[in-house]
Amino acid sequence: MMVSGGGGPGAQEPENTTVDFLDPNVLLPIVPIHGPPHTNERHVTLKGGNTYYDCLLDTGATRSVLKNVPDLNCYSVDSQSVMGVSGIPQRVDKLAPRMVSVGPLEVQHSFLLMPDPPLNLLGRDLLCKLRATITCSPDGSLSLEVPEESLNLVPVLLSENQEAKEPSTFEIPKDILESLWATSSSDVGLLKSAVPVQIKTKSSPPPSIPQYPLSKEAIEGITPVINSLIEQGIIIPCKSEYNTPILPIKKPKRGPDGKHLYRFIQDLRAVNNHVIKRHSVASNIHTIISSISSTATYFTVVDLCSAFFSIPIHENSRHIFAFTWKGSQYTWCRLPQGYV
Repeated sequence: MMVSGGGGPGAQEPENTTVDFLDPNVLLPIVPIHGPPHTNERHVTLKGGNTYYDCLLDTGATRSVLKNVPDLNCYSVDSQSVMGVSGIPQRVDKLAPRMVSVGPLEVQHSFLLMPDPPLNLLGRDLLCKLRATITCSPDGSLSLEVPEESLNLVPVLLSENQEAKEPSTFEIPKDILESLWATSSSDVGLLKSAVPVQIKTKSSPPPSIPQYPLSKEAIEGITPVINSLIEQGIIIPCKSEYNTPILPIKKPKRGPDGKHLYRFIQDLRAVNNHVIKRHSVASNIHTIISSISSTATYFTVVDLCSAFFSIPIHENSRHIFAFTWKGSQYTWCRLPQGYV
C-alpha cells in the first residue's frame, strides 16, 4: 500500500498493470499554474470531454482524482483500494480511460472518482505520464514545463523490414517571399482571409478580476513582450468594465543577456465562462496523421509563429479581453491564447 505524503490519495497498483506513456520526445509546452491570492495552493485546469476541471497540483498524491464527473460518457470500469489522510483504506471507482487536455497537449488517462476530497487532484501518475517538470522560483511562483529543446516527434510503428531514417531537409525555394518568415519570436502575422470574430456573451455581469501582484523579475521579463505586441498593434489601450489578470510564465531558456525569457499568459477562465462558446471545428491531429498514405516519403513541417494571434477580433468584442498593465487597461485586437 502506498500512502500519499501531500494529502492526496495513495493507491496500490494492480499487478500486471500497463500504463501508456507519451513518447519521451514529445514536447509539452509550458502549462499555466494559478491559485487563489494569498494562499499556497497551485492549480492546473484540465479538460475532459466538454468539461473543465480545476485541479490542485499535488505531487504527494499517487493517483489523480476527480470529485465528480458530469460527463455521462465517463463510467467506472474497476475499483481500487486507496488510503488518504484519514489513514483508513477504502475502495473507490476507477474511471474508464479518456482523452484529457492539459494546455495544448492531449493524453489518455484513467482517474479515480472520490467525492470526499475538497478539490480535484492532479497527482504524480498524470504528472509522470506528461513528463512534467515543476520549476519553483524564488518569488514563490511555479511553472509546469519540459525543456523546449525537446523534439516534437510522432511515434510510428515500423515493420520488421523497415528501418528508421534521419529526416533530410531541402533549401527554401527562392520564389517564396521573405516577408512570410518570422524574423523574431515576437513576430505576428495576420490571416487576411479570416472574418473578424464577433463574440456573444451571457446575460450575467461581466467578470472584473483585479490584477494579481507581479514580482519585479516577472514585470521586467514580460515588458519586452508587451511592448512588441503594442508596437505591432496587437494590443491597444482601452477602458472596459471587463478585466482579467495576466500571469507571466518563466521559460526554461534564457535570452542573449542571460536573463530568463517570459511567456505572456492571461487567465481567461472567467471570460470563457461568460461567453457563449462556439462549436470547435479543429481537426483531430491523430485523424490527420492516420490519413497519411503509407507510401508517402516526403513530409513538410511549418512552424507558425504566434499563429493564434493572427485571427482578428471584431471591434465590438475587443473590450471583453481587457487586462491591466502598469496602471492602465489594454485589450487585444487579435484572439488571445487561452480563449475557448
